[in-house]
Amino acid sequence: MANSHRTTADDAMIPKRLMQLVLQILLLTASAAMWSPANAGPAGDSASTAPVFVAHQCDDDPIGTRISFKLKEAIRRSTRFSTATNYEDSVVQVTLLCIPPYEDDRGVVSSFSFVITLTNQNWKFDTHLASGVRRCGSSRVDSCAEGMLAALDEVFDDVLASLKEHDQE
Repeated sequence: MANSHRTTADDAMIPKRLMQLVLQILLLTASAAMWSPANAGPAGDSASTAPVFVAHQCDDDPIGTRISFKLKEAIRRSTRFSTATNYEDSVVQVTLLCIPPYEDDRGVVSSFSFVITLTNQNWKFDTHLASGVRRCGSSRVDSCAEGMLAALDEVFDDVLASLKEHDQE
């Protein structure tokens, strides 16, 4: 069977992390290719800002809803990002999922998970960039939203650095 593929020792030598890195670079390159002035965000936004769509599922959590709103406000003030009114117009997405609070915690504290993704038009699924779990009290809503923006900014720095490295190769 001359045409059949057989696993060799050389195949096993390719580090799994290297394969993951190559896949991430390919996915990021495909996502970045769709980001252009023509689809950079709502009218009036600079072509250099990345449009971000923020979604939340915090119906029973007033603090979580406020955090989502404050995150959108922080993105609007950002020089790097702009807000997208729907998923289709975004390059980056932030999704907050609030854990329903206990009755004693309602309006006092919110626990939520978040996921940051990058649009990928060449694949069925978006590219996962970061995720986490946070807890925020009612007196810290502004700082929690600013912390989420800082996390988004850090992740985006990593994306741009990966793209820059890929372009130099």
